[in-house]
This record gives sequence, C-alpha cells and structure tokens, in this order.
Amino acid sequence: MATAAAPVRLGAQTANAYHVAGFSVAVQDVVLGQVLTDYVAQVHGRPLVVVVLTPRSDVVFEREAERSKVAYRGSFDGGVPSLV
Repeated sequence: MATAAAPVRLGAQTANAYHVAGFSVAVQDVVLGQVLTDYVAQVHGRPLVVVVLTPRSDVVFEREAERSKVAYRGSFDGGVPSLV
C-alpha cells in the first residue's frame, strides 16, 4: 500500500533542488495533519511560508456534490480543519 511518505519526500526534494538552483519556489498540494508537518520539515529553503486553506466540511460536501469526479472518499465527519 502506498503511503504519503514518498510524495512528500519527492515534493520536498524538488522544492529544495529548485531553491538551490536559485528559484523562488511555490508548491501547491493537498497536504494535511502530520503529513503537512513532515513535509514542511523536509523543505530547507527559507524564508518558508505555509498557507493552509481550510473550508468548512459543509462547503466541501456542497462542492463535491456539484463535481463530476470524486475527490474525497470515506468519512469526513470532522471536516478539513480537524486534520490541520
């Protein structure tokens, strides 16, 4: 079974490589909870700014009901803010 570790590691390594090469890096991903903490710890470029958008669960449910694809599966009882 795949874990979040590989994508987090690869994302952080990519951000670090671009930073070392002299680029200002912006990474956009869906990363929550402990995985976000792990991700941030692996990004070495500074300054580092983390922005987390945390919609209420009712907003996520409404948005998902209107989409043709399924982005979130399973229980979503606590909403995104409980995962941050």
